Amino acid sequence: PEGDPLEYRRIQPEQLKETLRKIDADTSVGADGWSVRELRKLPLSILGLFCDLFSCIESTGQWPQALSIGLIAAIPKGEGGLTAAQTRPMTVMSVLYRLWGATRMREELTEWQESWLSDQVASYRCSQGCEDVWWVRAIQIEHALLTGTPLCGLSLDVAKCFDKLPHNILFQMARKAGMPEPFVRAL
Repeated sequence: PEGDPLEYRRIQPEQLKETLRKIDADTSVGADGWSVRELRKLPLSILGLFCDLFSCIESTGQWPQALSIGLIAAIPKGEGGLTAAQTRPMTVMSVLYRLWGATRMREELTEWQESWLSDQVASYRCSQGCEDVWWVRAIQIEHALLTGTPLCGLSLDVAKCFDKLPHNILFQMARKAGMPEPFVRAL
């Protein structure tokens, strides 16, 4: 899809403060050692320095090594033990990296994507979620069962799908849809 270009605007300290207010204070600490609770206590002048850092990252496409280290945590899949088969790995990135991403997503990207995103997509939407898709399907199935209409379905589970997507193609699609180059570089 080709959308209207998104105007690039530098992140402001007040935006970081607002994002920090909305992030769960108990979220995990990344390898950089910062916690959300600590960042919330910083004055706007210090958050302004983080804005300078984010601007530099967006202009160069290079994250400092300390902010690009992910810690791997084993999360239980359900009830039971903690063997490899019973857990899934989760990467915990720097709180500063998550702050940048959440601010960009909250402030600009969700509104921009609404200008071109199909109604069939339910992820990262303010007014729609996965349950909306499932409710529609449930009603269609119930209707088919009540009317005797033939019914067929398919369920796919794509293993490690997002790990295998070709990033260069995704980045080109983002550019084509109008995402500012600084955002693409910083991803």
